Amino acid sequence: MYDVTIQDLPPKRLAALRHRGDYALIGSTFDRVRRIFDARGLWAPGQALVAVYHDDPGQVPVSELSGHAGVSVGEKALIHELFDTVVLKPGRHAVLRLEGSYEALPGAVDWLRADWPGLAGEAPDPDAPLHEVYVRPSDDPEGALTEIHMKLSG
Repeated sequence: MYDVTIQDLPPKRLAALRHRGDYALIGSTFDRVRRIFDARGLWAPGQALVAVYHDDPGQVPVSELSGHAGVSVGEKALIHELFDTVVLKPGRHAVLRLEGSYEALPGAVDWLRADWPGLAGEAPDPDAPLHEVYVRPSDDPEGALTEIHMKLSG
């Protein structure tokens, strides 16, 4: 249904704000991240917005879901005290690239999490959160491009 590649990825370090509750509402947390980065001049070339989903919405009540909305930063970058430092594990990841509206993300995430491992003979790393990297934002003239990353066991 979706095109998935397996990639060996380096660790990602994020300056991020905690998000609690419905993952579909994480955009408001990203708005706060952007306002802080704008006000303090924290943007640097090559940074990307990243959403981290610590819980599986199929297993955890919506009101208890925990995630982070953040910005990728360099290994030695100082992270402002308003942010949590989140480090995503390196290693083999299933990467699903999705072009178009963010409205398609929940279905793609559900398929990657629930269906793809059995089809591919792979298992997700239960200790690593699924995350989305916003390669191109929705206001880009070419349209949104999002990568959904799921760390694999082994």
